[in-house]
Amino acid sequence: MPLSMRKANQARLLARRPEGIFVSDFELGEIGPETLIRDLMEDQYSQPTRIVAFNTAEGWSRDVTLDIADELRRRFAEYDEVPASVQAFLETASRAR
Repeated sequence: MPLSMRKANQARLLARRPEGIFVSDFELGEIGPETLIRDLMEDQYSQPTRIVAFNTAEGWSRDVTLDIADELRRRFAEYDEVPASVQAFLETASRAR
């Protein structure tokens, strides 16, 4: 499918999502699990619900919500406080299992 058609399909799908979607700004190679976990724990995201990893060079995407939730739980001891947004994210991820 040509890129223009994929973009049009994506725009139609996203337009139907009442809660919207957020894509973090980043430079190539800048974002990864460590950066994401740090940003979540610094309360950079207000209502995270799902995390999807993309590798456009290899042409794949994968839902990594449960992987990130598990890693956040493992790291709780490193943090004094866990933001309410992260707690809500973990509750949502737990229901998805």
